[in-house]
Amino acid sequence: GTASTTNRWLTRGNSIDRQPTFSSDGQWVLFSSNRSGNLDLWKLSTATGAVRRITEDPGDDWDPAFTPDGAQILWSSSRGGHFEIWICAADGSGARKLSDDGADAENPTATKDGQWIVYNSTNRAKSGIWKIHPDGSGAVRVVPGSWSTPDVSQDGAYVAFRTGGPPRVVNVARLSDGVVLPFPIGLPGAASDGRPRWFPDGRTLAYTGTDATGTLGIYAQPFSPQLDTRAIRRAIAGFSRDSATESFAISPDGTRLVYSAVEHIDTLMLAEGLPGIEPPRRRAH
Repeated sequence: GTASTTNRWLTRGNSIDRQPTFSSDGQWVLFSSNRSGNLDLWKLSTATGAVRRITEDPGDDWDPAFTPDGAQILWSSSRGGHFEIWICAADGSGARKLSDDGADAENPTATKDGQWIVYNSTNRAKSGIWKIHPDGSGAVRVVPGSWSTPDVSQDGAYVAFRTGGPPRVVNVARLSDGVVLPFPIGLPGAASDGRPRWFPDGRTLAYTGTDATGTLGIYAQPFSPQLDTRAIRRAIAGFSRDSATESFAISPDGTRLVYSAVEHIDTLMLAEGLPGIEPPRRRAH
């Protein structure tokens, strides 16, 4: 961070709000939340703070992304019995299943030209990073292996992703042919580490990681296909001992960052009218 960096809460409370992502115009932050008692998608206006519900289904809806034109939303849903990639209009209407993975397809992200939806499959028979056209055609595996949380660079040339489990390592591959570049970003190995996000200029890669004290935050480092830039990575957000950084998003203009942080909140509730629970004694006036 810099001296001009300011932080403010967008949501706070007993619900779990996570996996934020910006709309292409920067006006909305889309995220997953259990605030309704079920895991659904919600979006928040960056201008007014207004929150709108996008999905309402008994299945789990999570890990959303906007298409680059802002007209549609991608996410992973278990509403068919297992997780597949779904797509709908930006207001939540017209939901349809996009992938046909057969096990668990998750973490969708789209190329800027709108030609490809990139996602991760954990189906053991065909695990890896996949890409598919928005109409559901042309599915092809880009990088075989056990990976997670892919994110496509703005120019569509590269996809960043992490190993499927600890020790977490961030890799980058060419989206055209799946060739993995030769300098993985090694991390301390915690399960929460390593989720990557590209800066809009495509020249910087950010990711979650732990510092020397084991505190979670977000790092950024320059990206070059030819150079290992780990030595000049910098801490940019998070790293609070009171709340662990969980997931994050970078605004389309590269000036703002939204991240979710895990807080432990102790809450007292008063239960009345339940069998075995004595009502509070009220003093007579």
